[in-house]
Amino acid sequence: MSTVLAPTVDLPPLLSCRGPLPRTLVFGSVGDRGQAVTSWFGLDSEMPRDYEVAVGYYGGDPAGPWARFLANHADHFQVHRGGKFQNLLWWVNQHSGDSGGPGVLDAFDYVIVADDDIALTSDMIGRMVRTAREYDLPVASPSHSWDGRISWPHMGARGSGKRAHEPAAGVEFCNFVEMTCPVFEVDALRRFLGLFQRYADRLTGWGADWLISCACFTEQRPFGVMHNVTITNPRTRPGRTPNLREIDTLEPARQRQQNWLSIAASEKLAYTGPKDLRTWLPQPRMRCINLERATERRERFTRDWIEGAGFPVRFFTAIDRRDIENGQMVFSYDEAAARSRIGRYMTSGEIACATSHALVVREELEFCGPEGVFIMEDDCYPILETGAERIVHRVRDAVTALPGIEVVAGLEPYTRFTVREEAGGAMRILDPPWGSSVTWYSPHGLRRAYELLSRMDCPADWIWKDFSATGAFAMLKPPIALHNVTDTTYIGNEFRGIRRRFIP
Repeated sequence: MSTVLAPTVDLPPLLSCRGPLPRTLVFGSVGDRGQAVTSWFGLDSEMPRDYEVAVGYYGGDPAGPWARFLANHADHFQVHRGGKFQNLLWWVNQHSGDSGGPGVLDAFDYVIVADDDIALTSDMIGRMVRTAREYDLPVASPSHSWDGRISWPHMGARGSGKRAHEPAAGVEFCNFVEMTCPVFEVDALRRFLGLFQRYADRLTGWGADWLISCACFTEQRPFGVMHNVTITNPRTRPGRTPNLREIDTLEPARQRQQNWLSIAASEKLAYTGPKDLRTWLPQPRMRCINLERATERRERFTRDWIEGAGFPVRFFTAIDRRDIENGQMVFSYDEAAARSRIGRYMTSGEIACATSHALVVREELEFCGPEGVFIMEDDCYPILETGAERIVHRVRDAVTALPGIEVVAGLEPYTRFTVREEAGGAMRILDPPWGSSVTWYSPHGLRRAYELLSRMDCPADWIWKDFSATGAFAMLKPPIALHNVTDTTYIGNEFRGIRRRFIP
């Protein structure tokens, strides 16, 4: 086979940027020093914004140039003096619909309620909403940069500041997010406003975030801090009084705090303060690489894994080797690099497989937190009694017992391998077997895998040699899945032979 060098195909957009944006509204209560709001309008973007912006202006000059600018660029503009949620409630009530007709919120799926000193680009807004939808979060918030104000440690961004040791990606589940820039599913926002209106005449900011928890949090659908999007909550404001917040001109901070404390003391609310805060990690995501034409196997895979093991599985459409062989899809593949690394060229099936894995890994880089991610191919099936919780616990036990592990394979191998040590129900591998169709990656392992796969100089299963060389590769014992060797459609490697021998 002779491989022709060709330009790289355009990479598909990431999951958090893909497809039409749900119907989204960005709402802000804006004063005279809210210049950050200009970023919401997408004026510097080449594409028209695909969301609406509503502004409730509470500044001192409704006829001035700043108010006129806001009115000209916002989709909805009202003048009303009040705090952020007070203005939002007023605006919603003003447009609630006549005689039970549709109200203003009926036009949206998600609403972002942001402070007027928070800069938000169109890309950030889209990523926030799509990530909230991806994790089915009724209320969420972007993480907060350590360069700005951090009021709650769990809101601080991973990968920097006091959380520099954590991956700068993924979602952290919780039962509370602060009110700086929350993202609401519209039904959750309705529930919150229904509770908030009982206290709106007394609450200007302080305590409203705990009311969000009281109205919207359930164990079945927790909140989330999104670490793939980070905002900066400025420590100061523009102007001659940088330490004065405009909300303090509505009501002094001490009085706003006292108002909430009196409500919290007198009302039987479920969540009222830091003692109630909880955070936890989600289950690892599971991604399955599947060809569009393999519909029967996809249905069987869904039945076996989703209904049987209990994992929520998201499918990824694999690159089809036939598209490479007939010239419909081309890649920047350096045959000289492949021959230097593996002693031969890569087959079209190997290129398709490596590319498919590289692209799904690329998608998961922004979603993979400390819990890791499972990536698998659809030509395997679970061994009985390997439910989702047991699989996750086994991986965690293995990683704890074998420090330095970045990749854990769960497939029963068909070839020999060399074991360095066994602990925690797993084996640290020095000489890996051929391939693995069910693999858990740590965040660091996922980044390393993408670096290796995107070089396009070896088959996907060869990357295990790199991990094994540093002691970072392990296999579960016993495994959690079997490989259906008679039912593959796109791997296609004539060099492996009948026994699928790992190439030395």
